[in-house]
Amino acid sequence: MEARLNQGSAVNVRKLAGFAFLLGIVPQAMIEAAVTAALPESARDLGVNGEFMAQMMMGMGALGLMLGAFLSGRVLERFGSRQTYLASLVALGLFGGAGLIVENVWLLFGSRVIAGFAASCITTTCMWGITSSFEAAGRGRRFGMAGSIGGLSAIASVITGGFLTQHLGWRFAFIQYVVVALTFLPFIAASVEQRHPESMHSNTGGFLGRVAPLYVQVLVLYSVIGMFSMQLPFMLNAAGMVDAGARSLIQGIPGLGVIFGGVVYGVLHQRIGAVWTLISSVGLFGLGLLSIATNHAVVPLTLGAAAAGLCMGMSMPYFYHAVSGRTGAAAGRYLGYLSACTFFGVFSNPMIFEPLKAMTGVRGLFLMSAGILIVMAAATALTSLRKPTAAPS
Repeated sequence: MEARLNQGSAVNVRKLAGFAFLLGIVPQAMIEAAVTAALPESARDLGVNGEFMAQMMMGMGALGLMLGAFLSGRVLERFGSRQTYLASLVALGLFGGAGLIVENVWLLFGSRVIAGFAASCITTTCMWGITSSFEAAGRGRRFGMAGSIGGLSAIASVITGGFLTQHLGWRFAFIQYVVVALTFLPFIAASVEQRHPESMHSNTGGFLGRVAPLYVQVLVLYSVIGMFSMQLPFMLNAAGMVDAGARSLIQGIPGLGVIFGGVVYGVLHQRIGAVWTLISSVGLFGLGLLSIATNHAVVPLTLGAAAAGLCMGMSMPYFYHAVSGRTGAAAGRYLGYLSACTFFGVFSNPMIFEPLKAMTGVRGLFLMSAGILIVMAAATALTSLRKPTAAPS
């Protein structure tokens, strides 16, 4: 009898740990989402180059995510899953919430980098936890579920940040990090056990050649997604949506797309194959950008936001699944590198896409971005037709 009770208790703990790993995408989704609706308002308070500085504030969070993604695999190997998760939550609450009180813009930027780093460590820990706990079929489903949870949290964070900005001021958007950290800490402490990747597998090298083409695809795709995310609040503001709360409702639409894309990823994966799921999502987003290039009104922007969300929701499970399948025991580290590629777009936007916008205008920027995605989808399709086993199906 006692043995059955102990076995049942162990099963319940494993289920709780599995749910804790699914929640790990939430802080990463919030790093950008929590403050994106506040960009136009913060731009008015951040000096002469306010729009650039506001985008840099968001970009510094992405820089932290990118640095954390490169290093989080090593952090996980050194400190283990439980310690990494809990310490990163504490850092997220402290430094993410620093925007409430920090006035100096450079200290604000620094706090954003640290908060992003912490969120990235949480995500890598959880993606490794899923990879090490489930077989290939189960991993695919849970990566899709994690993407949907991330989309839902992004919606909630964008809308909450928008209404906090509208009614209390843009700095109150940062309180969301504190709330999430305090809410998650007791649950994670009770459910996640201490494990080290190297305790099961010691060989973590030699896989870069297998995943490099995937990283290139992610760099291209998420650079364009980052550009769109940065430009959307300013374009909505220029289209007449001057209230942060109203803007946040449109900016939450990509989160809905992520949820829907994550839910249907498994179905499309089985019916048309993994690569064609990716191709369809990239092509759809490219067409959305093309429509925005011809009309900057609220409706095309809304449709473009939905296309961006669908693209993220359908593509990210593909990339997580593909990288974990090609790297096996070393997945924790290589999933971290994958995440770094996704954040480069947001970080690079003020330095790359803003100068391009100054030269070509908004229409030219979106036309060029749409062309990049359509070419990427076509090239991927041709590669798949020539070598159909190149990616997991």
